Amino acid sequence: GKVLFDMDEREYNEKIVKGCFPLSPYTTFALPIISEKVAQNERTLFTYLSKDEPDSLINIINNDNGECNIVTIDKLYDYFESLFKKETFNENIYDIWVKVDTALKIVYSDLEKRIVKALGVIYIINDFFQLSPKEDDIRRSLNVEKSIFDEAIKSLRNTNILVLRKSSETLDFIPLSCVDINQKISSVLEAKFREPNCSK
Repeated sequence: GKVLFDMDEREYNEKIVKGCFPLSPYTTFALPIISEKVAQNERTLFTYLSKDEPDSLINIINNDNGECNIVTIDKLYDYFESLFKKETFNENIYDIWVKVDTALKIVYSDLEKRIVKALGVIYIINDFFQLSPKEDDIRRSLNVEKSIFDEAIKSLRNTNILVLRKSSETLDFIPLSCVDINQKISSVLEAKFREPNCSK
């Protein structure tokens, strides 16, 4: 995460890693940018940090049973989602929200949902020089072990939710025109609720 901040190692550790804990450095980087792009009176950087309401930092801390988990970038999606879907005048943000929302209706593993949300946040920030939609950046932003992350990415690609753009090595959402929602929902339900074969 240090690459996101123009600081030396000591300052980065003091101000970002320790000073902003439990926010991950990626969340610390993303929060003011997301807030600046979509914040309205009811949901801002300040309300995220200081108000006890659903998906705010205080709410997350109060509900983590004293575990002090790092707050990853996908949690910002949860807090600001209601504003993303209102951004009809900002077509780019609204289009990203539609893609994320569509994908979330299809995937069912928690990690896959987190990846989809993180990717949405990265596309809304839209600063690929600092934070790109490459697999390593997404994995680090979610603080996930590589082997588990790779399995989830493989699943998201196999189910045609994400595509790897080979020229840039970045992940992107499959264009909505290519997604047959009903077919996807049917196949997920079929896989999840398939009756066990009890015949001997």
